Amino acid sequence: MKKQFLLILISSTLVFGCNQATDKNATEAKSTKAKDEVLVKAQKYFAVLPETADNPDNKVTIPKVKLGKILYNDTRLSLEGNNSCNSCHNLATYGVDNLPTSPGDAGNNGTRNSPTVFNAAFHFTQFWDGREKDVEAQAGGPVLNPVEMNIPSEE
Repeated sequence: MKKQFLLILISSTLVFGCNQATDKNATEAKSTKAKDEVLVKAQKYFAVLPETADNPDNKVTIPKVKLGKILYNDTRLSLEGNNSCNSCHNLATYGVDNLPTSPGDAGNNGTRNSPTVFNAAFHFTQFWDGREKDVEAQAGGPVLNPVEMNIPSEE
């Protein structure tokens, strides 16, 4: 009787264990197929970004990149000297400040949060409302904005 019970127990364990392995393999296969289908669909819309976002009207050069890095971190571009571009678009936090709205040069908050600057040159418009066509046109906006960097005029 003990031998029969033991054989039934072992047989049941093997059958149950094999079914679980088969179910797990089938689930993994379905999951892999679904991921592959999503990847194929995504590749229709997304591609690897180019190394540079060259504007035909303003070619990227090493001196321009160096100057851009200096200006991006320079608080002298704000009236009171409190803000740089990096203040609201902090490169250490993925190009944003993670705040609902960002404090401007005088400490007052704006009405929108700061969008990321990562890959911004590839966006087809700039600012949340799309009012500028490229990063070159966008660059002066925050500097002259009375809440953001508060420089009173281009002069």
